[in-house]
Amino acid sequence: MYVALIQNVALLVALSTLYSLASRLRAQHLTWFQVVAGLVFGATAVAGMAMPFHYAPGIIYDGRSIVLTMAGLFGGPLTAGIAAVIAGAYRAVLAGGGMWAGLATIVGCAGVGLGFRYLWNHRPDRFGILRLYIIGVATHLVMLACQLAFLPRGRALATVEDIWLPVMLVYPVGTAFMGFLLQLEERRWHAEYRLVESQELLLQSQSIGRVGSWELDLDRNQLRWSQEVYRIFGIEPSRFAGTYEAFLELVHPDDREAVNTAFSRSVAQGQDGYEIEHRIVCPDTGETRFVHEKCNHIKDAKGRVVRSVGFVQDITRRKHGEMELQQSKDFVESVVQTANVIFAQLDLEGNVVNLNKAAEDITGYRLEEIKGKNWFDILVPKYRYPYVWEMFQRAMENGVIPQSFENPIVTKTGEERQIVWQNSVLLDEGKAIGTISFGIDITEHKRTEERLKESEARLSLALQMAQAGHWEYDVATDTFTFNDNFYRIFRTTVDEVGGYQLSSEEYARRFCHPVILRTLTW
Repeated sequence: MYVALIQNVALLVALSTLYSLASRLRAQHLTWFQVVAGLVFGATAVAGMAMPFHYAPGIIYDGRSIVLTMAGLFGGPLTAGIAAVIAGAYRAVLAGGGMWAGLATIVGCAGVGLGFRYLWNHRPDRFGILRLYIIGVATHLVMLACQLAFLPRGRALATVEDIWLPVMLVYPVGTAFMGFLLQLEERRWHAEYRLVESQELLLQSQSIGRVGSWELDLDRNQLRWSQEVYRIFGIEPSRFAGTYEAFLELVHPDDREAVNTAFSRSVAQGQDGYEIEHRIVCPDTGETRFVHEKCNHIKDAKGRVVRSVGFVQDITRRKHGEMELQQSKDFVESVVQTANVIFAQLDLEGNVVNLNKAAEDITGYRLEEIKGKNWFDILVPKYRYPYVWEMFQRAMENGVIPQSFENPIVTKTGEERQIVWQNSVLLDEGKAIGTISFGIDITEHKRTEERLKESEARLSLALQMAQAGHWEYDVATDTFTFNDNFYRIFRTTVDEVGGYQLSSEEYARRFCHPVILRTLTW
């Protein structure tokens, strides 16, 4: 009997090989894998029943209990169901007095496997050998219970008394051994699945980040690219020779020498790697792209670089953005520098950050002389114009500054010049970090206004001293304006006339001789 039982256990070893072959369908189609696995487990159970241990006419024992348990534990419901139907059909064909006990054992063992599978979250690959042995014990306790329940009454107890020891000694060990073999396949499959997932995730990540990886074997001059590198360079894998020289052919002609020099020098000098940004030309479209390359060199025992592993990133969008930003900056700088108004940029403390040429010409200071120095120490001294410094401090505290403001500055020669400013506060995340201001020098305008006021005052004084009448005529409004001496000469007053301004018609009627009045027309 022991020899027959051991033969059945040995039969199970072949099951692991068949299960491994069936696992190849798993990644492509899980359902088909479960169907094929069910057929494999069912066929193995039939093979076991074909060379059983005959306890008595119609009463046989074999390895089906282990097979059906493994079907439920590793294959799941569909696999266990198919295996149970195949094994049950064959056992029914064999018939005999132990048929119902055999059918019950088939269903019970598959159920034990499924129960433990669900109990431990469908991951039998994580079971230890002790847990597998416990499953074997549970399975064969169920098998013995089926014998007691379904064998003819006269034979049930005697049969169990005869077989329980060899069954409980051999079959749980066989279950643990079979489970261990299938676990190896499960763990291999899960490892490969995680590897495939990782590779797919890497490809997706590279596609999203526009980053590809490459590896160069310097001794063999073999260059391997990831899928994303081919996309970045705009070339099909079948058209790429896979050599360093083929890579250089795709580099922009104006950058080719610099790239080759950077890489070759890093290899010759035994550096840890190299990094460079350069342009490439896509062979199909002729499109120019910008890439960032970085690699690490791998050295042999003698310190010689034998392999390079690195990445390449498509930075075309970033470069175009940088160029557009630089063009905008250059344009703004050109406007600022050529504008015939003062431009001044100050930081949070009031230190000079930037001046344009007009500011240099008016203040007499070159930017290099006062950059980083305080505006309110040099050009608008705090002790002399404290209100301007106080206004700047408030602006830095609350982020608000008068849009228009007028104050004097002191030039390098000590001259005071009057400036009208248009101001804005620079903000970073809502906090003031400085100001930019455009200013117009109105010094000469102010001086002209002062001279005009002085001239008007002198004229008024002269007219008063000479008691001369004075009038002005505005052609646009047809209005005369008179002074007090004019009214005094005509022996009237401003109150009698009704103001200092009269229309030409009213002026003529009031102050012209009747003879002259008759010659006038309106």
